[in-house]
Amino acid sequence: KRSIPHVVAIRRADSSSDESRVPDDVIGIRPEQEEAEESDQERVYQSVHHLVKTLRTNAGGRRQHVPASQLISANEASGPMELREDSVSWTDVSAKPLYLIGDEALHLQPGSPYDLHWPMRFSDFNVRSDSGYPAQHSIEAVFNDLEKLWGAAVEQYLEIPPEEFRDYSVVVLIGDIFEQRHVKELINLIVVRMGFEAVIVHQESVCATYGAGLSSACVVDIGDQTVSVSCIDEGLSVQNTRIRADYGGRDVTRCFSWILDKIKFPYRGCDRYGRLDGILLTQLKESLCHMDPDIHGLVMHEFEVHRPGKQIAMYAVKCADEGFKAALGLFYPAMMGLAPYQSLHFSQTTPHDPEDLFADSYFADVQAQIQLAAKVPPKPKPPISNLSTPTHASSGPSGGGPSSAGNGSVCGGSTGAATGNNGSECTNSPRLSPSHTPASVGGIGTNGSSVGVQAPPTPQPDASLKACMERIREVEKLRDEEIPGLDCLVLASIESCQSDELKRRMLQGILLVGGSSMMAGMANTLRARLQIKLPYIIPRMANTTVDVIANPKDQDARFICWKGGAVLSFLDNTQELWIRAHEWLRFGPQLLREKAPFVWA
Repeated sequence: KRSIPHVVAIRRADSSSDESRVPDDVIGIRPEQEEAEESDQERVYQSVHHLVKTLRTNAGGRRQHVPASQLISANEASGPMELREDSVSWTDVSAKPLYLIGDEALHLQPGSPYDLHWPMRFSDFNVRSDSGYPAQHSIEAVFNDLEKLWGAAVEQYLEIPPEEFRDYSVVVLIGDIFEQRHVKELINLIVVRMGFEAVIVHQESVCATYGAGLSSACVVDIGDQTVSVSCIDEGLSVQNTRIRADYGGRDVTRCFSWILDKIKFPYRGCDRYGRLDGILLTQLKESLCHMDPDIHGLVMHEFEVHRPGKQIAMYAVKCADEGFKAALGLFYPAMMGLAPYQSLHFSQTTPHDPEDLFADSYFADVQAQIQLAAKVPPKPKPPISNLSTPTHASSGPSGGGPSSAGNGSVCGGSTGAATGNNGSECTNSPRLSPSHTPASVGGIGTNGSSVGVQAPPTPQPDASLKACMERIREVEKLRDEEIPGLDCLVLASIESCQSDELKRRMLQGILLVGGSSMMAGMANTLRARLQIKLPYIIPRMANTTVDVIANPKDQDARFICWKGGAVLSFLDNTQELWIRAHEWLRFGPQLLREKAPFVWA
């Protein structure tokens, strides 16, 4: 098992040094946002500080608290200890490779003629211009980077040369909230551009239940950049229960660094937004952050600072509950100083793919146009004296033939605008009689009059989920711009289940996965918080006992989803679900409607 940073360094066409084009926050720890109010962050921090002081151990005993003044005095007196010369070196680029991936990209010497590209952000493709990072601004650019990154990773770490890709099949795990057009391009990348034999696509949360040996569970995936919650019922993800929040482990890292500064972190020159120091802070978070009330009192932790070409410097930091407070940021996101672009995402019906003529939205468009045509009166014939001058330009599919008003094409009305295909020509579309000409989008008839039937509205998040989120904001007294904590997201997802029986089963089977869920005491803390808030958010389930499952079968929580994907590839009933290149080139997205092991909608 091996994981690598999802980053690729592309060599510039010109070798000029331009460090401004290479962002320093390469591990994703975001720089402070001017819009973020530090006073709000400090206000929530003080609340968490008082909460931790009132906690007791799991056995009911008192916890030992260390005054901040004592920690400040100890850390101010601490200095570095010089050790041997560091064996870490910058990545060698003397051969001028066109691109580098993973750790090699992160260890490029500052000033190297390479640009760092992060094709994935917030569990999605990096095409969001408001994500706070340099976005590729093009889905094609993202897939070009993924082709380089994945191809090099398979060749370097699995020792499979590109010419042998055709002998291997690929399992791809996607997020619970996805866009159909992105999945389509992903399959095209794997089986057409990279040349693998076949591919099967499934959702991460469902594969997590496979890896844990469960048929149903509320899967809580706490990752590095996002927190995702989804209820799985008998191998299917319930669509209206899917929630994703744009905060995760690296936000805890940034919060931990901010709290360490309060007690005079002894490594004075630490740059939390730099590459190497960012990795160091992540390691400190993994060692010191926890949610276990039995861990208390003064803790001294030694760590080494590595710099290529310099001696190793050893530091010792003394802290107490700083790691506990930072970890609780997952339940109090405002304490982590989230930026405005970090928000909540709910599962909705994705935009219509014009290449998928079997989509429900396509049939809804056609049905709406048929209803429109039935209500629009026939267009009066022009006077004989005007027959020699056409009343409007031809817009029929044949170009120089009759206009759309005369041939009855579903693609457009007299305005020439396509209704179901974003301006592209429809093929194999139902035909209407000349007297039932469809109207254009927006409910305007061919004679310019308004009609009552319009195109289907954009789907909105489930009403029960929205109502539950409003109730959570009232109970938690959250401001409009604040994002609810992890425990509230779990209860909101479960409340969106249709039946009380399903809600009860979800509460009794909450599965924790993801690297940021591995902090000590995470499962017990989440269970206790859910049990306390349950009567206020889901009153009907107040008497239900909450159960949280962590590390099922002593597995590493980071790889449970991947193990589930491996299990999926060997199941007898999934062998017919593999999508092969020749099938994809012939049938396209229709295959996903027939072969995807999840609801393609």
